[in-house]
This record gives sequence, C-alpha cells and structure tokens, in this order.
Amino acid sequence: MDLEILEIASNTENHKVLKKHTHQSRNKNPLCGDEMEISLIVKNNIVQDLSLIHISEPTRLLSI
Repeated sequence: MDLEILEIASNTENHKVLKKHTHQSRNKNPLCGDEMEISLIVKNNIVQDLSLIHISEPTRLLSI
C-alpha cells in the first residue's frame, strides 16, 4: 500500500467538511458497508485543500 496515501488519510487536519469543493467522490465498500468521501479544492490543476470523511457502519469503530 502506498505510504503517502496512508499518511494523508491519518492526518486529522484532513478530517473536515469542505463546503466549496470543486471535486467530490463518495464510495461504499460492499463488503463492510463503510463509506469514504473525499472532497478537493483544485485551482490551476493543483490541489489546494482536501477532506477525507470515513463513515463507518454503526456496529464498527471509526478506523482512521
């Protein structure tokens, strides 16, 4: 697994809601039911800010 992705995901400064995002994706893991939402603010092809939100099934603990 790419360590840079894990580093970004574990940074709690990225666990926020971006209200004026330019890009957003939300996907659900069909095996466990967890959802992940990523929002980006991109200007001139450069990521200015990002947010990562992990939505866990009620019976599971938040893992990131």
